Amino acid sequence: MWFKVSERHFEVECGCGARQTADGLPTRLTGGVTLYDCASCGTCLIGIAADDRPPVPGAAPTSPPDDADGHRMCGFVFGSTVDMTLWPPGAVESFVDIPARPAFFSARGCA
Repeated sequence: MWFKVSERHFEVECGCGARQTADGLPTRLTGGVTLYDCASCGTCLIGIAADDRPPVPGAAPTSPPDDADGHRMCGFVFGSTVDMTLWPPGAVESFVDIPARPAFFSARGCA
């Protein structure tokens, strides 16, 4: 299944209990990283940057390459403080489950 990925397809549940899609979260830019904060409590949930880093040496080979400091997809690298799910349009279940990767924030100097 192919579809154009956008913010509305990413869903997160904050520690405060709010379940939200990324397109409804307030954003801010810090050093080339777009940060998405919980609309309810303000906690930083997601970070997205251009995928301009090589994979971490010794990381298990995957396609696309994934590192502890981010999930790589569509020319971007994603990090999050909570697990994310990617939902295609009209889906009854998630397409990709993306585990939290909080190391993304410290690796990009926005921890």
